[in-house]
Formats: sequence, structure tokens, C-alpha cells
Amino acid sequence: MREPSEAIYNFAVGSSARGVSSLDISDAPATWRRANSYAERVGKLVRFYAKAPGNLGAAAAYQLDAGGEPITSLLCLATGEALNLAVNDVQHLAAAVALVHHAFYLHDDLQEKVEVRQDRMSVWKRFGPETAVNLGDFLISAAYSELTRLQIDKRIVARLISHLAESTRWVIAGQSARMEAFRRFDADTETYRNTAMQHRGVLMALPVVGALLMVRADDMLIENGVQAMVWQGVALQIQDDLVNTLGIPERGGAAVNLRAGGMNLPLIYFLAQTQREERIAFENFMHHGEKRDGETGHWLRRLRASGAIQRCRDAIVQADHEAAHYIRAMPPVLQKTLAYGKRVLLDAADDPDEDAPLGSESHERF
Repeated sequence: MREPSEAIYNFAVGSSARGVSSLDISDAPATWRRANSYAERVGKLVRFYAKAPGNLGAAAAYQLDAGGEPITSLLCLATGEALNLAVNDVQHLAAAVALVHHAFYLHDDLQEKVEVRQDRMSVWKRFGPETAVNLGDFLISAAYSELTRLQIDKRIVARLISHLAESTRWVIAGQSARMEAFRRFDADTETYRNTAMQHRGVLMALPVVGALLMVRADDMLIENGVQAMVWQGVALQIQDDLVNTLGIPERGGAAVNLRAGGMNLPLIYFLAQTQREERIAFENFMHHGEKRDGETGHWLRRLRASGAIQRCRDAIVQADHEAAHYIRAMPPVLQKTLAYGKRVLLDAADDPDEDAPLGSESHERF
């Protein structure tokens, strides 16, 4: 353990889904500002473990050059600052978190056929599906190696490795459930929430819980940390669904999920208030392989007029309030750090464009 310095820094953080974008957080708590003073080394650690020969190495470099480390690695550093963790150890933990997040985004893109991310081709589209699968697995294995470099009690290291294994197991199961639900028209909001918690939420909890395990936090504190971040994951997943429905230029236009024939939360809300005839017509449209712009535009207009978009925004607020409830149950220094992290994660997420044209590329799906 150590006493943290009082240096003040500004830094740019990135999309919760990807990497760095210029988001000014100069008003951040000191824990976040100090964390950036050694954030650069996290990227170097990640790149060290991502080195590989041939196509695998080229794909790794391409993935890691897409815009920096996931914002969750910065959240990990800031939480470590709040808990007074040694800099070297929290850097290794943050690198492990970043490696896992990169891996799951690679797998997500392939499974959901996301062809464009941040204005360029996804890894699977450029290097092939086999390379994307192999690179994702490669990065997950590297995360375990990174944890073995922690200079702390080996019993804590063992617990961290066990937690990483359990978290990846839950996230993989959650992703499988998402893909099963993708073409189901009977999905409900409870199923959606549980799946988002299991997939996105557990992934978001990894950096906070990892830091808490390093200081031997009690079970109640860890549970509050889990619940806070799991609910934050739900809010972010809904935000992604709105982007997928309404569109942004960097990820394609509007209605990409309608074109792909896949369900998400706006469509769950929409179907819940449709009459039988309209529901049948909608399901027939979604089953069609080729979708004409006129038909797609019709259902997008119906969706926008149904109130489903506002219900999604209300659901984001509700999930955010749930996260805040658990954050308030934590010690003051963690309250400030995680509350700011909660704000940054949503602020860094992409805002949907209400007037975006119809798109062709899929982004996030239920």
C-alpha cells in the first residue's frame, strides 16, 4: 500500500464499448485525475501480451490501435487509487481487465456480424472469422498471465484468477443467451434485464470487484460493488440498443437491427403494445431476408411513434438510479470515484441520432 500523490491530471476517456475518444473530465475527482498519470503503462502492458506472429499479431495490432484501452481500465485505475493500492499492482489488474474487454468485443462483433466499428472494418471482417476467434481467446489467456504478475499475497492472486474465470463464464453464458433471444419475438423486459446483467453487467463489474478483492474487502462491500456495476451495465446496454435503432454516422444509420431481423429493447416495448394484426405483419417483415427501404422506414416510423424510445430512456434512468443506490452504500471515497465513473460511462457512450438515415450495418443487439 502507499500514500497517493496529490498531482492533478486531465485525460481523455473513451466509449464504454471501445476505446479513447476526447471526453473532457477535467472536473473529475482526484482519484480519476491521478490514475491517468500512470494509465499509459496499461496500454504498453496490453500490447506486450498481444504480440504474436503472422495474421494473429497483425489483427491484434489493428484491434489495439482502434482508439485506446476500454474505459473500464481507467475505472479500474481510479478504483485502485480510491483504495490506496500500489500503482504497479493496479496497472496489472487494469491491463487484465482491458485484455478481457478487447476479447469479448472481438467475439461480439463476429457473432453479431458487426462489420464497421469506429469508421473502419471490424477485425473479423478484415482478417477473417477464424482470426477474430483466435485473437479473442488469445487475449483472454493473456489476462490470466497478467494477473500472475501481481506482487501481492498469492492467496489473493488465486482469488482474482478464480473471479476472472467465473466472470468470463457468466459473460459467455450471457452472450449465448443474447444470441438465442435475438430472433425471439416473445422476449420480455425481465429476460432482457437479466441477460444484460449477466453479459454486460458482469463485464462492467470486473474492474471494481477486482480492486476490492485486492484489499480483502468484506462480502457486503463486494456485493454492493457488483450490484452497482451490473445495473450500470444494464443502462449501457439499453443505450447501445437506442443507438442501434436510431443510428449514428460512425456505426451506420438507423434501423440496423430491423434490417438484420433482430430484437432489442425498443422492439420489445413496441411489440408489447401492438395489436395482433400489426404484430403478425411485423414478424413477417422481420423474417424476410431482403428488406426494402420503404418497409423498413415504415416500421421505424411506427416504432418512433409508439413511445418505445421514451420507455427505453426511462429504463436507462431507472437502471442509473439502481446503480446509484448501491454506490451510496459504499465508503465515501468509493462513492465519489464510482459515482463519477457512472457519469463518465454514460457520457462516453454514443448518443443516438433521431434523424439518422436508414443504415446497413449492425451494431449491438439484444
